[in-house]
Amino acid sequence: MDRYYTIRPASKWTDTGNYQQTETLLLELTAPDAYRFAPTKISFRGGAVGPVHTIYGPGATAHSIAQQRAASIAQETSPHAVAGTIRDCTVGGEAAAAYGFNNETISGFYIYFIHKDGLFLVFLFGSGGLDYRAVQDSLAMLGSLTWAA
Repeated sequence: MDRYYTIRPASKWTDTGNYQQTETLLLELTAPDAYRFAPTKISFRGGAVGPVHTIYGPGATAHSIAQQRAASIAQETSPHAVAGTIRDCTVGGEAAAAYGFNNETISGFYIYFIHKDGLFLVFLFGSGGLDYRAVQDSLAMLGSLTWAA
């Protein structure tokens, strides 16, 4: 399917995904144990939910979807969860939107992007925080993203 992509995984990150239990998990990697805030994981998810224009409306953007998701983070994860400011960026040449979050046990980032009317999500999180090396590795993995032909 031409809506999916490839990335170059960071060195020493291990594949720890349980792919039989979900339709949307494309890849899950765990950072090396030497990184602080273990376990730290990055989860790449693809849209099995359906076309973006059908689910979120014809004018939906990565930013508007991130706004909706950030506004509901406390309901969906923990009553103590908070989301940071949404920032626009680019992933694989597509407009994207990201925000940081924190709840009682984990901290991290959500990054949403749309390609060919499919919604994609990258979720980086660590137990209580993120090691700067995990953030650097994640940015390199996102920077390596190329769409399948």
